Amino acid sequence: MIPLRLPNMEKTVKIPLVGNAVMMLSNITIYQIDVPSSNIKPREDGISILASGMTCILSMNWYYSYSTWLVPVEISDEGSASVQVEHMDIGLTLGMENAGPEGH
Repeated sequence: MIPLRLPNMEKTVKIPLVGNAVMMLSNITIYQIDVPSSNIKPREDGISILASGMTCILSMNWYYSYSTWLVPVEISDEGSASVQVEHMDIGLTLGMENAGPEGH
């Protein structure tokens, strides 16, 4: 599973009376995940999973661009980043239902 490549993320924000800002993260790759504690709880309608205190190391490329109708110039920059996220908690709830006539 590791390295794990995530989909690119892009967001455009319209700033009223000023212009647009475009932000993008690409080539997002997770290289290491440490999970010191996890908990799985059965529920009536499924399973709940909680991983806590996680550390994650990843890298990515970033880009932003800003344009305005006030000045006919586009401002932009780009680069790369290595990121370490610490003390992250992730929860997941999986729902299950009885789909068969015999209750399997």
